Amino acid sequence: MSIIIKRAPKPPNTYDELAKNVDEKGSITKVTMGLLRDIHGAGKLGSNIVSGIHDELDSRGLGHIPPKLDTDQDAVTTIYRKGTEIARVIEACTNHTEKSEQILRTSVGKNSEAVRTLKRIRELVCE
Repeated sequence: MSIIIKRAPKPPNTYDELAKNVDEKGSITKVTMGLLRDIHGAGKLGSNIVSGIHDELDSRGLGHIPPKLDTDQDAVTTIYRKGTEIARVIEACTNHTEKSEQILRTSVGKNSEAVRTLKRIRELVCE
């Protein structure tokens, strides 16, 4: 019997590596702001650096939640590929419109508890 030890994957060092990592993980991954700071090549997370990180992610077709990036290096941020099904659900959750409600409804299936809850809320609000 042999024991196989898996090494933790090497964290990305560049924005392009991060984008590849997101794609390999099904269009979504979590990282710390400290990792994003390191990828950006900054020493400290300030508002200008965070804005630059946002721009770099956006230029590669990546979005993030929370929508406002944190300046705490230990804060966890979810990075996702824009234009994917996951992005549609994330954006539906963060943009409260009638269309977003429909996206969420179809994403979870017609018989799910979430759909029944949304239907009941609509009934109560529209009465």
